[in-house]
Amino acid sequence: CSSSSSSSSSSSSVVSIDENPKQHLSWQWMDKYGVVPGIAASFAVMQMGFFTADQLGKGVLMIQGLDPTGSSPISGIPVAIMLGAAIKSFTIIPKEFELGIKFSTTHILRTGIVCVGAKLSAAEMISLGAAGIPAVAASITAGLCFITFMGNKMHLPHRLTSLLAAGTSICGITAITALAPVINASKREVSYAVANVVLFGTIGMITYPYLAHAMFGLSEQVGIFLGLSIHDTSQVMAAALTYREAFDDEVALKTAAVTKLTRNVFLATVIPALAWHSRTTTTASSSSSSSLLLLLLSCYYHNYEHVLTPQNPIYS
Repeated sequence: CSSSSSSSSSSSSVVSIDENPKQHLSWQWMDKYGVVPGIAASFAVMQMGFFTADQLGKGVLMIQGLDPTGSSPISGIPVAIMLGAAIKSFTIIPKEFELGIKFSTTHILRTGIVCVGAKLSAAEMISLGAAGIPAVAASITAGLCFITFMGNKMHLPHRLTSLLAAGTSICGITAITALAPVINASKREVSYAVANVVLFGTIGMITYPYLAHAMFGLSEQVGIFLGLSIHDTSQVMAAALTYREAFDDEVALKTAAVTKLTRNVFLATVIPALAWHSRTTTTASSSSSSSLLLLLLSCYYHNYEHVLTPQNPIYS
C-alpha cells in the first residue's frame, strides 16, 4: 500500500509540474538567482529616479535663468519613491523580482539607516540630542493630548485612538505594531492606523524638506522639524537625505537622525502608558486622562523653559 501511495503521489507531482511548467520554471529560476533580480530592479528604479530628478532640476534652473549645471533643486529620493509606487500600482511585478524587492525594502533599507547613524559621533549625539529632548518631549505629549482629545470628540474606538496616538507621536508603524497586541486591537483598527501613518508620512516626506527650507533659517531647526513632524523612521531619513541633497546641508541630516532616535526612545515609556489608558478609559475618565496629558505638557515646558530662549541658536 505504501509503495502504491508513494508512486501515486510522485506521479501526481509530475502531472502538476507538467500541467504548469511555467510556474515550475519560475520557482527554479528564483532558487537559482535568489534576491539578485529584485535588488537589480530596485537599483534601476533608484537610478531612474535620480536621473529624472536631475533633468527636472535642470529645467527648473533654466526657467529661473540660473546655471543648469549647478546642484539640482529637486532630490532624486522622492522621485524614485514615487516612480516605484507608480510602477507597483500600474504594472504587474513578475514573481522573480518579489523576493529581491522585499529584501531591498527591509534589510538593505534598514542597513542604510544604520549606516547614517554610524556616521554620528558620540559628541554629536550628545550635543544634538540634548538640545532636542525638550522639543521631543513636548511634541510627544502634545500629540498624545490632541489625538486623544479629538478621538473622544469624534467618538472613535478607544483602541483606534490609542494606535493613532502612538503612531503619530512616537515612531509610526513600529509603535502601532508594538501597541496593537497589548490592547487587543483588531486587524481593521491596525489597518486604519497604519494607513494614516503611511499616507501622511509619505506626504510629509515629499513636501516637508522644501517647506522646512522656506520656514527655518538654521540647520538645527530644520533637522528638529523633520525629526518631529514625520512619523516613521525611514520616512524621516528619506526627508533628511532629500534636504541634504537639495540644499547641501549635513547638519540638518544629523539633527533629524538624532531627533528621531530620541523620539523612538520614548516608545518604552509611552506604550505601557497608552496600554493602561486604553484598558481603563471610560466616557467619564477620558476627560481626566486628557487633562493629565495636558498637565504633562505644561510640566515639560516649564522644566525646559531655559532651553526655549532667544539665546539658544536652535530656538532663536
